Amino acid sequence: MKKYIALLLTAVMLLGVVVTPAAATELPEVAVEEAIPENDAPALAPDAGHRGLPEGTPEVTFVTPAEHETAEGGSDMPDYTAPIKFIRNIKKFLYDITGWSIFKVETFNLTVDDNIQAINDRLNEQSGINYEDAYTNVIQTNQYSALINKLFHIDTVALQTKMNEEAARLMADGHPVRSVITRFTSVWMGVIDTAYARLEPVEGRPELLRLMCEIVYKDGRTDALRSDIYYNIETNTFTNLEGDAALLGYLLDVEEGYLFTGRNIWQRKFGFSPIYDFISYVTPYFMQYTTRRLKFDYAGKEWMIQLWKGRYFITNGGEVGIYTRPQGTLGSFYQCASDEDCLDMTLDVTRGDLQILHMPLQHNWWISGYAFDDTTYAADSLRMVSTVTMKDAEMLNAFTAALDAQPDIAYTVDGLAVTLVWG
Repeated sequence: MKKYIALLLTAVMLLGVVVTPAAATELPEVAVEEAIPENDAPALAPDAGHRGLPEGTPEVTFVTPAEHETAEGGSDMPDYTAPIKFIRNIKKFLYDITGWSIFKVETFNLTVDDNIQAINDRLNEQSGINYEDAYTNVIQTNQYSALINKLFHIDTVALQTKMNEEAARLMADGHPVRSVITRFTSVWMGVIDTAYARLEPVEGRPELLRLMCEIVYKDGRTDALRSDIYYNIETNTFTNLEGDAALLGYLLDVEEGYLFTGRNIWQRKFGFSPIYDFISYVTPYFMQYTTRRLKFDYAGKEWMIQLWKGRYFITNGGEVGIYTRPQGTLGSFYQCASDEDCLDMTLDVTRGDLQILHMPLQHNWWISGYAFDDTTYAADSLRMVSTVTMKDAEMLNAFTAALDAQPDIAYTVDGLAVTLVWG
Protein backbone atom coordinates (compact mmCIF):
# COMPACT_ATOMS: atom_id res chain seq x y z
CA MET A 1 0.00 0.00 0.00
CA LYS A 2 2.66 2.49 1.07
CA LYS A 3 4.60 1.78 -2.12
CA TYR A 4 1.81 3.12 -4.31
CA ILE A 5 1.31 6.19 -2.11
CA ALA A 6 5.01 6.93 -2.52
CA LEU A 7 4.79 6.36 -6.28
CA LEU A 8 2.04 8.98 -6.44
CA LEU A 9 4.22 11.50 -4.60
CA THR A 10 7.08 10.78 -6.98
CA ALA A 11 4.78 11.45 -9.95
CA VAL A 12 3.78 14.79 -8.40
CA MET A 13 7.46 15.68 -8.03
CA LEU A 14 8.21 14.76 -11.64
CA LEU A 15 5.34 16.84 -12.98
CA GLY A 16 6.95 19.89 -11.42
CA VAL A 17 10.04 19.58 -13.65
CA VAL A 18 10.67 22.42 -16.07
CA VAL A 19 12.58 22.36 -19.33
CA THR A 20 16.29 22.65 -18.64
CA PRO A 21 18.31 20.80 -21.29
CA ALA A 22 21.91 20.12 -20.36
CA ALA A 23 25.01 20.01 -22.49
CA ALA A 24 25.16 16.29 -23.16
CA THR A 25 28.08 14.57 -24.79
CA GLU A 26 26.51 15.05 -28.22
CA LEU A 27 23.42 17.13 -27.49
CA PRO A 28 24.02 20.87 -28.04
CA GLU A 29 23.13 23.26 -25.25
CA VAL A 30 19.71 24.88 -25.48
CA ALA A 31 19.45 28.46 -24.24
CA VAL A 32 17.12 27.95 -21.31
CA GLU A 33 19.51 27.57 -18.39
CA GLU A 34 23.16 26.78 -17.91
CA ALA A 35 24.04 23.17 -18.64
CA ILE A 36 25.75 20.80 -16.29
CA PRO A 37 29.16 19.90 -17.71
CA GLU A 38 29.57 16.18 -17.97
CA ASN A 39 32.50 16.15 -15.56
CA ASP A 40 30.40 17.89 -12.90
CA ALA A 41 28.02 14.96 -12.59
CA PRO A 42 29.23 12.45 -9.97
CA ALA A 43 29.64 8.94 -11.28
CA LEU A 44 26.49 6.90 -10.84
CA ALA A 45 26.61 3.95 -8.49
CA PRO A 46 24.26 1.46 -10.20
CA ASP A 47 23.47 -0.57 -7.10
CA ALA A 48 23.19 2.25 -4.54
CA GLY A 49 19.82 3.48 -3.36
CA HIS A 50 21.36 6.74 -2.18
CA ARG A 51 24.80 8.29 -1.83
CA GLY A 52 26.76 11.09 -0.21
CA LEU A 53 26.46 14.80 -0.93
CA PRO A 54 28.64 16.62 -3.47
CA GLU A 55 31.14 19.00 -1.88
CA GLY A 56 29.55 22.31 -0.86
CA THR A 57 25.99 20.99 -0.56
CA PRO A 58 24.33 21.83 2.80
CA GLU A 59 22.91 18.93 4.78
CA VAL A 60 19.17 18.71 5.41
CA THR A 61 18.39 18.48 9.13
CA PHE A 62 15.23 18.56 11.26
CA VAL A 63 14.82 20.30 14.61
CA THR A 64 11.73 18.67 16.07
CA PRO A 65 11.31 14.92 16.63
CA ALA A 66 8.88 13.15 14.33
CA GLU A 67 5.57 12.08 15.86
CA HIS A 68 3.31 9.68 14.00
CA GLU A 69 0.15 8.87 15.93
CA THR A 70 -2.91 6.90 14.89
CA ALA A 71 -6.32 7.25 16.51
CA GLU A 72 -8.67 4.34 17.04
CA GLY A 73 -11.48 3.93 14.56
CA GLY A 74 -9.50 4.82 11.49
CA SER A 75 -9.30 2.70 8.38
CA ASP A 76 -6.43 1.65 6.17
CA MET A 77 -6.18 3.21 2.75
CA PRO A 78 -8.34 1.65 0.02
CA ASP A 79 -6.66 -1.01 -2.11
CA TYR A 80 -5.04 1.16 -4.77
CA THR A 81 -3.14 -1.90 -5.97
CA ALA A 82 -6.26 -3.09 -7.82
CA PRO A 83 -5.21 -1.51 -11.18
CA ILE A 84 -1.76 -3.12 -10.91
CA LYS A 85 -3.33 -6.50 -10.20
CA PHE A 86 -5.62 -6.03 -13.21
CA ILE A 87 -2.65 -5.31 -15.51
CA ARG A 88 -0.82 -8.38 -14.22
CA ASN A 89 -3.88 -10.54 -14.88
CA ILE A 90 -4.10 -9.19 -18.45
CA LYS A 91 -0.39 -9.94 -18.92
CA LYS A 92 -0.86 -13.54 -17.75
CA PHE A 93 -3.94 -13.99 -19.94
CA LEU A 94 -2.11 -12.78 -23.08
CA TYR A 95 0.92 -14.92 -22.27
CA ASP A 96 -1.25 -18.04 -21.84
CA ILE A 97 -2.85 -17.44 -25.27
CA THR A 98 0.09 -16.17 -27.36
CA GLY A 99 3.18 -17.28 -25.48
CA TRP A 100 4.40 -13.65 -25.60
CA SER A 101 5.23 -11.61 -22.55
CA ILE A 102 3.74 -8.22 -23.47
CA PHE A 103 4.82 -6.37 -20.33
CA LYS A 104 8.44 -6.52 -19.26
CA VAL A 105 8.52 -5.66 -15.57
CA GLU A 106 11.92 -4.27 -14.60
CA THR A 107 12.59 -1.45 -12.18
CA PHE A 108 14.18 1.83 -13.23
CA ASN A 109 17.73 2.46 -12.01
CA LEU A 110 17.35 5.65 -9.95
CA THR A 111 19.56 6.76 -7.07
CA VAL A 112 19.16 9.77 -4.77
CA ASP A 113 21.50 11.82 -2.61
CA ASP A 114 21.61 11.73 1.18
CA ASN A 115 19.47 14.87 1.46
CA ILE A 116 16.57 13.32 -0.46
CA GLN A 117 17.03 10.16 1.58
CA ALA A 118 16.83 12.21 4.80
CA ILE A 119 13.59 13.81 3.57
CA ASN A 120 12.22 10.36 2.76
CA ASP A 121 13.11 9.15 6.25
CA ARG A 122 11.37 12.16 7.82
CA LEU A 123 8.18 11.61 5.80
CA ASN A 124 8.26 7.95 6.69
CA GLU A 125 8.56 8.76 10.41
CA GLN A 126 5.77 11.35 10.22
CA SER A 127 3.25 9.45 8.14
CA GLY A 128 4.36 5.92 7.31
CA ILE A 129 4.91 6.90 3.64
CA ASN A 130 8.27 5.71 2.31
CA TYR A 131 9.76 7.38 -0.76
CA GLU A 132 12.36 4.63 -1.03
CA ASP A 133 9.56 2.33 -2.11
CA ALA A 134 8.97 4.74 -4.98
CA TYR A 135 12.43 5.16 -6.43
CA THR A 136 13.22 1.46 -6.08
CA ASN A 137 9.97 0.35 -7.76
CA VAL A 138 9.56 2.66 -10.77
CA ILE A 139 8.94 0.41 -13.76
CA GLN A 140 11.29 1.23 -16.64
CA THR A 141 10.10 1.18 -20.25
CA ASN A 142 13.41 1.41 -22.11
CA GLN A 143 12.50 -1.52 -24.31
CA TYR A 144 9.72 0.49 -25.93
CA SER A 145 11.77 3.61 -26.67
CA ALA A 146 14.60 1.44 -28.01
CA LEU A 147 12.13 -0.48 -30.19
CA ILE A 148 10.66 2.74 -31.64
CA ASN A 149 14.13 4.08 -32.43
CA LYS A 150 15.06 0.84 -34.17
CA LEU A 151 11.84 0.35 -36.14
CA PHE A 152 11.79 3.89 -37.54
CA HIS A 153 15.57 4.30 -37.88
CA ILE A 154 15.50 7.40 -35.70
CA ASP A 155 18.59 9.55 -35.24
CA THR A 156 18.09 9.89 -31.49
CA VAL A 157 20.56 12.73 -30.99
CA ALA A 158 19.02 14.83 -33.77
CA LEU A 159 15.50 14.11 -32.54
CA GLN A 160 16.34 15.02 -28.93
CA THR A 161 18.04 18.24 -30.05
CA LYS A 162 14.93 19.34 -31.97
CA MET A 163 12.60 18.33 -29.14
CA ASN A 164 14.70 20.18 -26.54
CA GLU A 165 14.63 23.32 -28.69
CA GLU A 166 10.86 23.00 -29.09
CA ALA A 167 10.46 22.47 -25.33
CA ALA A 168 12.47 25.63 -24.66
CA ARG A 169 10.35 27.61 -27.13
CA LEU A 170 7.11 26.39 -25.56
CA MET A 171 8.33 27.37 -22.09
CA ALA A 172 9.36 30.83 -23.32
CA ASP A 173 5.94 31.27 -24.97
CA GLY A 174 4.12 30.47 -21.72
CA HIS A 175 3.09 26.84 -22.33
CA PRO A 176 4.73 25.02 -19.40
CA VAL A 177 2.64 21.83 -19.55
CA ARG A 178 3.34 21.24 -23.26
CA SER A 179 6.97 22.14 -22.63
CA VAL A 180 7.35 19.57 -19.84
CA ILE A 181 5.68 16.83 -21.91
CA THR A 182 7.98 17.55 -24.84
CA ARG A 183 11.08 17.56 -22.64
CA PHE A 184 10.19 14.31 -20.91
CA THR A 185 9.42 12.64 -24.22
CA SER A 186 12.84 13.74 -25.45
CA VAL A 187 14.54 12.17 -22.43
CA TRP A 188 12.51 8.98 -22.76
CA MET A 189 13.42 8.61 -26.44
CA GLY A 190 17.10 8.73 -25.48
CA VAL A 191 16.78 5.28 -23.76
CA ILE A 192 17.69 5.95 -20.14
CA ASP A 193 20.30 3.81 -18.42
CA THR A 194 20.62 5.41 -14.99
CA ALA A 195 19.42 8.53 -13.20
CA TYR A 196 20.61 10.39 -10.12
CA ALA A 197 18.22 12.77 -8.31
CA ARG A 198 19.76 15.31 -5.95
CA LEU A 199 19.31 18.70 -4.32
CA GLU A 200 21.90 21.19 -5.62
CA PRO A 201 22.89 24.54 -4.04
CA VAL A 202 21.48 27.75 -5.54
CA GLU A 203 23.94 30.56 -6.14
CA GLY A 204 23.16 33.58 -3.98
CA ARG A 205 20.44 31.72 -2.05
CA PRO A 206 22.18 29.68 0.66
CA GLU A 207 18.84 28.64 2.19
CA LEU A 208 17.67 26.92 -1.02
CA LEU A 209 18.47 23.60 -2.67
CA ARG A 210 17.14 22.92 -6.16
CA LEU A 211 15.72 19.53 -7.15
CA MET A 212 17.41 18.18 -10.26
CA CYS A 213 18.07 14.85 -11.96
CA GLU A 214 21.13 13.76 -13.92
CA ILE A 215 20.53 11.25 -16.72
CA VAL A 216 22.92 8.76 -18.34
CA TYR A 217 21.66 7.21 -21.59
CA LYS A 218 22.43 3.69 -22.79
CA ASP A 219 24.85 5.08 -25.40
CA GLY A 220 26.85 6.90 -22.72
CA ARG A 221 25.59 10.45 -23.31
CA THR A 222 24.52 12.55 -20.31
CA ASP A 223 21.64 14.96 -19.79
CA ALA A 224 20.09 16.86 -16.89
CA LEU A 225 16.66 17.98 -15.77
CA ARG A 226 16.43 20.96 -13.43
CA SER A 227 13.09 21.62 -11.80
CA ASP A 228 11.28 24.68 -10.50
CA ILE A 229 11.06 22.90 -7.13
CA TYR A 230 13.27 24.18 -4.32
CA TYR A 231 13.85 22.87 -0.82
CA ASN A 232 14.22 25.54 1.85
CA ILE A 233 16.57 24.15 4.51
CA GLU A 234 15.45 26.83 7.00
CA THR A 235 11.73 26.00 6.83
CA ASN A 236 12.06 22.38 5.59
CA THR A 237 9.50 23.12 2.90
CA PHE A 238 9.36 22.45 -0.84
CA THR A 239 8.43 25.66 -2.69
CA ASN A 240 9.16 27.48 -5.92
CA LEU A 241 11.93 30.09 -6.19
CA GLU A 242 9.64 32.82 -4.82
CA GLY A 243 8.63 30.71 -1.82
CA ASP A 244 5.15 29.97 -3.15
CA ALA A 245 3.51 26.78 -4.42
CA ALA A 246 5.66 24.37 -6.45
CA LEU A 247 4.12 20.86 -6.51
CA LEU A 248 1.22 21.29 -8.94
CA GLY A 249 0.35 24.45 -7.04
CA TYR A 250 1.00 23.05 -3.56
CA LEU A 251 3.74 23.37 -0.97
CA LEU A 252 5.10 20.43 1.04
CA ASP A 253 6.12 20.93 4.66
CA VAL A 254 8.48 18.01 5.29
CA GLU A 255 8.96 18.91 8.97
CA GLU A 256 5.25 18.35 9.68
CA GLY A 257 4.29 16.08 6.77
CA TYR A 258 1.65 18.50 5.39
CA LEU A 259 0.71 19.43 1.86
CA PHE A 260 -0.88 22.90 1.67
CA THR A 261 -1.83 25.59 -0.83
CA GLY A 262 -0.26 28.93 -1.63
CA ARG A 263 -2.18 32.10 -2.46
CA ASN A 264 -1.63 32.04 -6.22
CA ILE A 265 -2.39 28.38 -6.84
CA TRP A 266 -3.74 27.59 -10.32
CA GLN A 267 -7.26 26.79 -8.97
CA ARG A 268 -7.68 30.50 -8.23
CA LYS A 269 -8.37 31.12 -11.92
CA PHE A 270 -11.38 28.79 -11.91
CA GLY A 271 -13.44 30.10 -8.99
CA PHE A 272 -15.95 27.78 -7.37
CA SER A 273 -18.94 25.84 -8.65
CA PRO A 274 -20.89 23.14 -6.78
CA ILE A 275 -20.06 20.81 -9.65
CA TYR A 276 -16.51 20.58 -8.27
CA ASP A 277 -17.83 19.02 -5.08
CA PHE A 278 -20.24 16.83 -7.06
CA ILE A 279 -17.37 15.35 -9.05
CA SER A 280 -15.57 14.57 -5.80
CA TYR A 281 -18.68 13.00 -4.28
CA VAL A 282 -19.04 10.55 -7.19
CA THR A 283 -15.41 9.43 -6.75
CA PRO A 284 -15.48 8.30 -3.09
CA TYR A 285 -12.60 5.90 -3.84
CA PHE A 286 -10.33 8.97 -3.83
CA MET A 287 -12.15 11.58 -1.71
CA GLN A 288 -14.60 11.45 1.15
CA TYR A 289 -15.25 14.85 2.66
CA THR A 290 -18.15 16.92 3.89
CA THR A 291 -18.70 20.65 3.36
CA ARG A 292 -20.67 23.66 4.58
CA ARG A 293 -21.34 26.89 2.62
CA LEU A 294 -21.88 30.13 4.54
CA LYS A 295 -23.41 32.82 2.32
CA PHE A 296 -23.96 36.49 3.14
CA ASP A 297 -23.98 39.96 1.56
CA TYR A 298 -21.40 42.61 2.37
CA ALA A 299 -20.01 45.77 0.71
CA GLY A 300 -22.02 45.36 -2.47
CA LYS A 301 -20.99 41.73 -3.03
CA GLU A 302 -22.34 38.27 -2.40
CA TRP A 303 -19.87 36.37 -0.23
CA MET A 304 -19.45 32.65 0.44
CA ILE A 305 -17.07 31.18 2.99
CA GLN A 306 -16.93 27.42 2.47
CA LEU A 307 -15.60 24.79 4.85
CA TRP A 308 -14.38 21.27 4.01
CA LYS A 309 -13.02 18.41 6.11
CA GLY A 310 -12.37 14.72 5.47
CA ARG A 311 -10.20 12.37 3.44
CA TYR A 312 -8.44 13.64 0.35
CA PHE A 313 -7.09 10.59 -1.45
CA ILE A 314 -4.07 9.73 0.74
CA THR A 315 -4.43 12.50 3.31
CA ASN A 316 -6.67 13.71 6.13
CA GLY A 317 -7.31 17.44 6.14
CA GLY A 318 -9.52 20.47 5.79
CA GLU A 319 -10.03 23.76 3.96
CA VAL A 320 -11.61 27.18 4.36
CA GLY A 321 -12.20 29.11 1.13
CA ILE A 322 -13.43 32.67 0.50
CA TYR A 323 -15.44 33.49 -2.65
CA THR A 324 -17.30 36.55 -3.92
CA ARG A 325 -19.44 37.73 -6.83
CA PRO A 326 -21.45 40.88 -7.73
CA GLN A 327 -24.83 41.17 -6.06
CA GLY A 328 -27.69 39.84 -8.14
CA THR A 329 -25.51 37.32 -10.04
CA LEU A 330 -27.54 34.38 -11.35
CA GLY A 331 -26.41 30.78 -11.00
CA SER A 332 -24.09 29.22 -8.45
CA PHE A 333 -20.64 30.26 -9.66
CA TYR A 334 -18.35 32.40 -7.47
CA GLN A 335 -14.97 33.96 -8.11
CA CYS A 336 -12.11 33.30 -5.70
CA ALA A 337 -11.61 36.30 -3.44
CA SER A 338 -9.27 39.00 -4.72
CA ASP A 339 -6.19 40.08 -2.78
CA GLU A 340 -8.25 42.97 -1.35
CA ASP A 341 -10.83 40.52 0.01
CA CYS A 342 -8.40 38.03 1.59
CA LEU A 343 -8.85 37.53 5.34
CA ASP A 344 -6.70 36.38 8.26
CA MET A 345 -7.40 32.70 8.94
CA THR A 346 -6.11 29.74 10.96
CA LEU A 347 -7.01 26.06 10.62
CA ASP A 348 -6.83 23.02 12.90
CA VAL A 349 -8.16 19.51 12.28
CA THR A 350 -8.33 16.97 15.11
CA ARG A 351 -9.83 13.59 15.88
CA GLY A 352 -10.38 13.17 19.59
CA ASP A 353 -7.02 13.90 21.23
CA LEU A 354 -5.12 13.39 17.97
CA GLN A 355 -3.90 16.62 16.33
CA ILE A 356 -4.02 15.84 12.62
CA LEU A 357 -3.29 19.27 11.24
CA HIS A 358 -2.32 22.76 12.40
CA MET A 359 -2.05 25.63 9.91
CA PRO A 360 -0.95 28.90 11.56
CA LEU A 361 -2.24 32.37 10.70
CA GLN A 362 -2.40 33.23 7.00
CA HIS A 363 -3.77 36.23 5.11
CA ASN A 364 -5.30 34.35 2.22
CA TRP A 365 -8.39 33.50 0.21
CA TRP A 366 -7.95 29.74 0.82
CA ILE A 367 -6.31 28.13 3.82
CA SER A 368 -5.90 24.38 3.56
CA GLY A 369 -3.83 21.50 4.85
CA TYR A 370 -3.58 17.82 4.01
CA ALA A 371 -1.65 15.50 6.34
CA PHE A 372 -0.14 12.39 4.76
CA ASP A 373 -0.96 9.23 6.66
CA ASP A 374 -1.41 5.52 6.10
CA THR A 375 -4.68 5.72 8.06
CA THR A 376 -7.78 7.68 7.06
CA TYR A 377 -10.77 8.80 9.10
CA ALA A 378 -14.43 9.40 8.31
CA ALA A 379 -15.18 13.07 7.73
CA ASP A 380 -17.85 13.12 10.44
CA SER A 381 -15.31 11.93 13.03
CA LEU A 382 -13.04 14.95 12.43
CA ARG A 383 -13.30 18.30 14.17
CA MET A 384 -12.37 21.51 12.38
CA VAL A 385 -11.47 24.66 14.33
CA SER A 386 -10.85 27.79 12.28
CA THR A 387 -10.54 31.45 13.19
CA VAL A 388 -11.51 33.95 10.48
CA THR A 389 -11.11 37.68 11.11
CA MET A 390 -13.74 39.95 9.54
CA LYS A 391 -13.03 43.41 8.07
CA ASP A 392 -15.48 45.38 10.22
CA ALA A 393 -18.59 45.11 12.38
CA GLU A 394 -20.93 45.09 9.36
CA MET A 395 -19.16 42.06 7.89
CA LEU A 396 -19.06 40.40 11.32
CA ASN A 397 -22.82 40.70 11.74
CA ALA A 398 -23.52 39.38 8.24
CA PHE A 399 -21.21 36.40 8.71
CA THR A 400 -22.49 35.40 12.16
CA ALA A 401 -26.05 35.56 10.83
CA ALA A 402 -25.05 32.99 8.21
CA LEU A 403 -23.47 30.86 10.97
CA ASP A 404 -26.68 30.98 12.99
CA ALA A 405 -28.36 29.08 10.16
CA GLN A 406 -25.86 26.19 10.57
CA PRO A 407 -26.85 24.26 13.71
CA ASP A 408 -23.82 21.94 13.64
CA ILE A 409 -21.25 24.77 13.66
CA ALA A 410 -20.57 26.48 16.99
CA TYR A 411 -18.72 29.77 17.14
CA THR A 412 -17.33 32.41 19.46
CA VAL A 413 -16.51 36.05 18.73
CA ASP A 414 -13.50 37.99 19.98
CA GLY A 415 -13.50 41.47 18.49
CA LEU A 416 -13.66 40.89 14.74
CA ALA A 417 -12.28 37.33 15.00
CA VAL A 418 -14.79 34.49 14.65
CA THR A 419 -13.67 31.03 15.81
CA LEU A 420 -15.68 28.21 14.23
CA VAL A 421 -15.92 24.73 15.75
CA TRP A 422 -17.35 22.14 13.38
CA GLY A 423 -17.65 18.54 14.46
